[in-house]
Amino acid sequence: TQSTNENVPARAGLADTKLDQRDFESFNEIYKKVVAVNPDEDSVKELIRKRAIYYSPMVTGDFEFANGKSSAQSLNSGTADMRIYSDPISDSFRVYGRFRGLYSGPAVQSSLSAGAVGVKYTAEGHDLAVEGGSRNYAKVEGTKYLNDSWSGTLAFEKNGFYLFPGSLYPTYMGNVASGTVNWKNNDNQKAFIGYQYWSLTDNNQQ
Repeated sequence: TQSTNENVPARAGLADTKLDQRDFESFNEIYKKVVAVNPDEDSVKELIRKRAIYYSPMVTGDFEFANGKSSAQSLNSGTADMRIYSDPISDSFRVYGRFRGLYSGPAVQSSLSAGAVGVKYTAEGHDLAVEGGSRNYAKVEGTKYLNDSWSGTLAFEKNGFYLFPGSLYPTYMGNVASGTVNWKNNDNQKAFIGYQYWSLTDNNQQ
């Protein structure tokens, strides 16, 4: 009916919100109804696209590169952090593999790499990820979603390793605790502020 069709954009918007909130039961219920009523409506097409993205495998990566001098020596450094996630299992679970790598040179050639596997659980209002890997690495990370715009994240890493600015040797390992406050206005506007505390193997703290 015309009234039903007029409600489709609003219902599609509600379904989009439910997906962001990880309320999968409500999302799937609304999704089936709006797709059945008018699959060609623009808001429904966008909803179909977002659903397809969520229910697909995904790859994330973080790469950093820098160059400069340390004690008059040429120094180039780089880090890589990649995760490959499975598609969702029972809506809420993903398994993933992770690779971390560091490089420093050419003044002093040095590199470090490690692999890990993990499980991410997503439910209404929160995410939780647990992983473990080589070099006795372990990480726990949790995010609490307060509303559509705000969330908070806490994480703890055991035997994490990082390349510090100006360091010739990327061999530091230690425990890292961190927290962030995250904000987003939509899928294209995001910001966060965070704090990290590092306790390193040589008793250096940052």
